[in-house]
Amino acid sequence: AVLVAEPQTVGREWRLVVVDGEPVAASRYAADGTRDVAAGCPDDVTAFARTVLAAVPWRPAGVFMLDVGETAGGLRVVELNPFNTSWVYAADPDAVVPAVTAHAGRPGAAPS
Repeated sequence: AVLVAEPQTVGREWRLVVVDGEPVAASRYAADGTRDVAAGCPDDVTAFARTVLAAVPWRPAGVFMLDVGETAGGLRVVELNPFNTSWVYAADPDAVVPAVTAHAGRPGAAPS
């Protein structure tokens, strides 16, 4: 599915690794259209992601990437990406690996 929206200027952008509906790690990957990688994200970005995930029950997979951008109108979802084909940038591997491993070990776990 594709959702088209009015273009907006995006300041900082973050990628959150979502496992079983919960953000487990994050990394900034851009600022003002330029690659700018740093570990983690502000608490309000994680809170925004949790709000979006609570409001929308659909998930593309059990593990996926949720990209969030900062606009003049506030935080916005930029896009969703598959985990298996996405960079994790500077997301904490000590948080990502155990969460993804636990998900993969569950009976009936869908591929990401």
